[in-house]
Formats: sequence, structure tokens, C-alpha cells
Amino acid sequence: MNLAIAGISFKTATQSVLDAVAMDVATSARVNTGLRDSAGHTVILSTCNRTEIYAQSHDGETAGILQKCLIDLAEQNGVDVDEATAATYALEAESAVRHLFKVAAGLDSMVPGDSEIAGQLRTALHAAAQISDVPAPLAKPIEAALKAAKRVRSEAGISAFAPSVASTALELLHTRLSGAGKQRVTVIGTGKFARLITSKAICAGISDLTIVSRNYERAVETAQSMGANAADISALPVLVSTSDVVISCTSVREPIVTPESLLEIPPDHQVTFLDLSVPASIDEHVGDLDGVTLLGMDDIQAYAGEVGAQHAGAIAQAEEILEEEISAANPDSPGQRLNSVIRRLGEASDSHRHYEVQRAMKNISSGDANLEATLEAMSKAIVKRILADPIAYLKQADDPESHLELFGLGSERSVMVTVRALAESEINNPQHSLAA
Repeated sequence: MNLAIAGISFKTATQSVLDAVAMDVATSARVNTGLRDSAGHTVILSTCNRTEIYAQSHDGETAGILQKCLIDLAEQNGVDVDEATAATYALEAESAVRHLFKVAAGLDSMVPGDSEIAGQLRTALHAAAQISDVPAPLAKPIEAALKAAKRVRSEAGISAFAPSVASTALELLHTRLSGAGKQRVTVIGTGKFARLITSKAICAGISDLTIVSRNYERAVETAQSMGANAADISALPVLVSTSDVVISCTSVREPIVTPESLLEIPPDHQVTFLDLSVPASIDEHVGDLDGVTLLGMDDIQAYAGEVGAQHAGAIAQAEEILEEEISAANPDSPGQRLNSVIRRLGEASDSHRHYEVQRAMKNISSGDANLEATLEAMSKAIVKRILADPIAYLKQADDPESHLELFGLGSERSVMVTVRALAESEINNPQHSLAA
């Protein structure tokens, strides 16, 4: 597969660099269009812990073009060019395909087995298709990776212990807090991820929950649909002073929670902030305040690593499944070439069988043929047709006996004994034969 990938992920970059290249829908569309002349059609995946650009590799230089695009974007948003360059990676061909499959299956995620990443990749593919038709050489490997991810989830059970970043974040909070169900929680944001974290918080038993947004009407609409309270962003300082947990899932370029905005926190109040925004929406110095604990993506990553280590067996099984799917998706792989030979052999043999059956049926329908003799002639003709090419090949071979194992003829006597035993079994047990 001629696939090219360039990306920046939590494995290669700090949160500030990840924030600098994070793309919303409008930015993704702009970058996609801007790359059209130099790299062709692209699919852009941008999540809370990675941004990757996928394209069809044309000349071995496509990944480098995509990589430069990410470096330029990071530099435009204040990242030093050397730091941006060190944080990016570029992959082509087989290594790109292998990486894509791991990403789709959640094996390259901050949370091993992340069940949300496949949906995010599917959304990215659909978003690219809205701009312009995604060519088959680019769409096929992504679709194959999504298919493999589905098999990993159903067979390896890897998503059972860490289904998403949102779930892992709440699990982390639960380990840090006591009586999580009794906590007063404020969620900043009304987007898809904010709704997801709110839903999971409610499922976890948290009932005192307030949704905050810069758009009060959206906050009310979201809160009503989920059985929560709503508040305008201007009420955030007061809410913080009475909340046990504040979870931020909003999209902003500048922090909306700063040390200066928290002056109303009572001296004896304890509050935990969980920043899930990309870019970060809570100033890092907030964690220096008395009574305040600030958790971010780094803390989630560390916790996810601990959880993943406890389920190494599921991860290993998932990796085995991916290897099978990668091989099956690659038309040039040994497995695919073998399957192609087997398929062609089966098709040719079935063609011979069909031809001889039709000849026999004509003789039988004419009423002139002896049924037993016709079936005998048909079976011999089928065997003769199927063996014609292998016999011709053996006649040209320097050492014909070296091919005995290929035809299951390691021992002529054992083969004849087996064939006769099967024949006698079918004659003596005709019902068993018919059922088989």
C-alpha cells in the first residue's frame, strides 16, 4: 500500500506542542485544501493526544511534505522550529500502514485499547470526503484499519479495561477522590467530548453536576438533555469555590482558568481540576495554589500505563490480530499471494468439475446412459482434468519425487489405506456421508 503519514503524538511531543498543531474542523479543511497541489488528497486526524495527516504516497517524498506542514503549523503557533521538527514523524509504505492499523485499534493510544480513536478516524475520513472524494488508494487502507480495529475489540477484549480517555480520566479521579458519587462536579464545555465525559460522570453516580459554557443557551440545552444544571462562563469563579471537581473539555487558545480567576476559593476548600482540553484551558500555575490539585493529560497517560501493564495478555493478542489483518490487507504480502494461488486453484478445479457434471447430466437426461457408468466416467474425467497441469509440471521437474509432500503423497501405502477406509466408511454409513 502506498500510504504516507506525518504526525505528532503524546509519545513525541509535550502538551504545548500538541496544542499548537491541534486542528478543529475549519483548520483541517484549510490544511487539507492547501496540501492538494503538493501531496494530493489528505485525511487529517486530530485528537487530544495526536494530530496525523494521511495521504497517498506518490514518489516517496509525500510524508516529508506532510511533515513540513505540521512543523509550519506548530511554528505559526509559537513553537520553536527545532522543537517542532524533533516532535514530528514521517512514515511511508509498510511502516505507515502498520502505524495506521495500530492507531485505529488503540494500540498507539495514550490509553491502550482506546475505543474512541476508531470513531475519530472514521469521522476524519468522512470529513475529508465532504471536501472532496477520497481516492481509493487512500481510503482503502483506512477502511481496512477500521475493520481490523473492530476485530481487535471483539476478539481481544482490549477495550474492556480502558474503553476511552474519558473513562480513564474518571477512573483516575475516582482513585484520587473519596465518595466520588457525592462530589459536586462542574464541566466546562458543551461539545461532543464534554457531553461524553458528562454522560460517563452521571453513569458513575455523580448527581450534583453543572455544565458551564460561554454560550449559555447551549449550556442550558445540554444540561436539560442530560439532567444536569447549567451556568454561564461568568459564574465559573463562584462554581469553582463550591465544586469538588472541575473538568474542562473546551476548545480555546488561551487558558480560561487562571490563578487570578480563583481568588474566591475559600482557604479551607479543596478542589481538583482535570484539564482535558486541547489546547490546555487551565493555566499550569493553578496547580500551585493551596487546596488545588491539577491533573492533565500527562497524569492520564501515567495512569493508563499502569492499567495497560496489568493487561499485557490482551494487548499481545490484539497485536497478533493486527498482524493477520495487515497481511490480509496487503496484496503483496506472502499470505495474500498464497491466498490468491489457493483461490485460483479452487476456481480452476471447480470449473473442471462443473464442465464434467454438465456433460454427465446431458447423458443421464437423454435416457440412453447407464447411471453407474456415467458417474464413473464423470469422476474419472474430473480427476484427469484436475491432474493434467500438475502432471505436465512433474514431467518437467528434475526431481519429481521431491514434490510428493505437495500432493500429500508422502507414503503411497498410507494414502491408499486412508482412501479405502474412507470409501468403506461412506458405503457402510450412507446417512453419515449424506450429512457430511
